Amino acid sequence: MEPKLKDMYNKEFLNEFTEKVNKVYSNFNSERFLKDVMNELWENLSLKARMRRIAETLGQYLPRGYEDALKMLYLIDESYIGFPYLFFPDFVEVYGQDKENWELSMAAMERFTQRSSSEFAIRPFIIKDPEYVMNHMMIWRSILMNMYDVLLVKVVARDYLGEWRCKYLRKTHQRCLIY
Repeated sequence: MEPKLKDMYNKEFLNEFTEKVNKVYSNFNSERFLKDVMNELWENLSLKARMRRIAETLGQYLPRGYEDALKMLYLIDESYIGFPYLFFPDFVEVYGQDKENWELSMAAMERFTQRSSSEFAIRPFIIKDPEYVMNHMMIWRSILMNMYDVLLVKVVARDYLGEWRCKYLRKTHQRCLIY
């Protein structure tokens, strides 16, 4: 039988994750965290339920204050890219919905979505205050579009003599300009 996507969250994956957390937060109890995450219900949890289990349990073992917990995640999030790390924004969804934390939560989702996706985590915030969240999302969009306008990409290409040369392209909305 083929492995299920939910099986990416296994003991090896979680051990590697807890090692990085321990490097930035010495009070993190990896052994208890793993035991609590991978409890007797673990095998029967769906993919999304496993993500939620990791996020909820993180909140029990990171610093108690939401801002302090986010700071710990910020110290490690840059090395966690892709789908398996949807539990970072899920942490925000679980622990960041109190109105006094919304600015922190918007900043966290902006940061985490650059390496993974906050598409699920943002939904409860949109439901609670669509105008506030949409305003933030428009700011994120304008920042990304400005970055895109000035993005320089180094391209290695063969010139007409067959030699490798570096060219710099400036990406714009419509075309690439060769410098």
